[in-house]
Amino acid sequence: MKQFYNTVRQLHIEPSRKCNAQCPMCARYLGSSTNVAPWVNEEDVSIEKLTGLLEKLDLESISLNGNYGDIVMHYDPKSLIELCCHNAKSVVVHTNGGAQNKNFWKYIAKFKNLTVIFAIDGLSDTHHLYRRNTRFDVVINNAKTYIDAGGKAAWDMVIFKHNEHQVDECKSLSKELGFYKFASKPNARYGKSKYPVHNKNFEVEYYIESIDAIKNIENHQTKRPLETKKNYDDFVNADHTKHRSIKNSCISCRVIKDQSVFISADNRVWPCCWLGQMANKSESKFSYSDFEKNYGKQNIIENFDTIVKSFDTISQSWNTNTPFYECAVNCNVKHKADGVITKETSIISTSES
Repeated sequence: MKQFYNTVRQLHIEPSRKCNAQCPMCARYLGSSTNVAPWVNEEDVSIEKLTGLLEKLDLESISLNGNYGDIVMHYDPKSLIELCCHNAKSVVVHTNGGAQNKNFWKYIAKFKNLTVIFAIDGLSDTHHLYRRNTRFDVVINNAKTYIDAGGKAAWDMVIFKHNEHQVDECKSLSKELGFYKFASKPNARYGKSKYPVHNKNFEVEYYIESIDAIKNIENHQTKRPLETKKNYDDFVNADHTKHRSIKNSCISCRVIKDQSVFISADNRVWPCCWLGQMANKSESKFSYSDFEKNYGKQNIIENFDTIVKSFDTISQSWNTNTPFYECAVNCNVKHKADGVITKETSIISTSES
């Protein structure tokens, strides 16, 4: 039997499940409100536990990017970044950049194998509409402090109806400030013409909209099959003559290609962030199959080698009528052009200074 992979070359680490931002489409929050979902336990990945693991791996890269939180809220982000930079050839941090002081941003700029990607969705009058509870001026000042101290930074912009007219201006500002790269892509999570943004009492405060190019595409979830619009249990037994069959789906696992493993902020080990996220949702349709039955809560950092070997049970499900849910949702590339947003139709724009 072919192993999931023989060598781990990359790690994707969720640094924290705490966050200073309140992005309305984030899985951290209930119904686009500011209420943290009950399945999100606010904790940080353990530096102590990671240290022993990283020292024995020969890693090409580490990505610090969470499902539910941001590294700026970790109990010791400087030490976490330093640990990673000392144990991988390259490290990438994804952040909203809306917290920490100047000393922090200057300190991490000294690591020459580190790239920080700042999520900046517009200018002073629009950025906060999606990156709720963050301030544009604070983010820009933090990014500028990091860049001026010698740090390598990228600007990542999500395009909505309310900021699409600012893409060129943001790109120009990124060059002016010294970002080495600017990337923009449209929000593709929901095809609704208007998405309500709720407050703590679930009252609508305002609406955000996708750009017209996305709203006009029936399957708005990037690279996801049409069946994701249906309940998973329903389409397992459904007439698949009109939709792509799960049984005959072609799953091209991204983490196998990258030889990557995901470590969540609760110090558990997963093949990828999608499986790690679904594991926390009490109402999830996700089935762990033999993986969960055999290992359960034992998939922790201390059992890293054993857990990685157990990933074979996941790939075995791909040739059945009931593959792991997140595999079928995120990595099904069969009939790629059938209602799937490709790189071309999603209008991804990238430039390097």
